[in-house]
Amino acid sequence: MQLNGKKLKKVIFLDRDGVINKCIVNNRKCYAPKKFSEFKLYPHVKSSINILKKKKFLIIVVTNQPDISKNKIKIEDIKKINNLLYTIGIDEILICPHNQNAKCLCRKPKTGLIDIVKKKYNINFKKSYLIGDRISDMELAENIKCQPLFINRYYLENQNYNASKSFYSIKGATKYILEKI
Repeated sequence: MQLNGKKLKKVIFLDRDGVINKCIVNNRKCYAPKKFSEFKLYPHVKSSINILKKKKFLIIVVTNQPDISKNKIKIEDIKKINNLLYTIGIDEILICPHNQNAKCLCRKPKTGLIDIVKKKYNINFKKSYLIGDRISDMELAENIKCQPLFINRYYLENQNYNASKSFYSIKGATKYILEKI
């Protein structure tokens, strides 16, 4: 499929905390690591990304990081985390630094971050996936009309969420994608 003479790209949009890396879990809620030393990748993340890249998917991280605006994480730690993610095959990292009360357009499930890459790449949203662990990720997938894949980490906030496509890890989501293409 082409748009304006350019081939449309398939994208895997990934949430960060709880999908790529382990959260700091407190009372069954996921919190982002506040230091680079706390940032721990889940098993099979790098291999799953490599498999998807071999199938010609762009890999784009889309993450809300309100601790930036709350000054709870140093910019140097964010840079170290991002640099690590680029070394494992991530093509692009998009961050909303605003807190929950901000009236920004980039905080998921709003589409502001996706609008940035939509201008840069010709994306085939129907053949793209969003892998996330929160309801806001699934709502974003719905808003941009791509396929939502839910990683269930059994957080308290997701108790009533009933995903049609639910997995325990990025490895399971990757296996599902490979069966569909």
